[in-house]
Amino acid sequence: MKAKPRHVHDSQVRRPGDAARKGVDQAAALIVYAVSGGTGRTAQFVVEAALSQFDNPAVKVEIRPRTRTAQAARDVVQEAARSGGVICHTLVAPPVRRALIQEAERQAVPTFDP
Repeated sequence: MKAKPRHVHDSQVRRPGDAARKGVDQAAALIVYAVSGGTGRTAQFVVEAALSQFDNPAVKVEIRPRTRTAQAARDVVQEAARSGGVICHTLVAPPVRRALIQEAERQAVPTFDP
């Protein structure tokens, strides 16, 4: 059975204040991959707008612009899976978008498309 993608809930977001109180290394911040076939600015703005609602969230935003092939999309998902990250994507090209979504489902990586 395929693993279903996880949805990120506020309780799953790690914040710097939480980490400092618990002695957690800041390098362990949640990574959000902003994936786009273009510059990545829209995905980046969406993530940053969401994060602005929190005081100093321990989230690192990694921009993955010009993701224009199915293999490039799968590579980003695999990177996110290894790091425990999540993906915000604004992919338009159907084969690239489909590849990202299918690989994310296979790897149980949460994704969202604003």
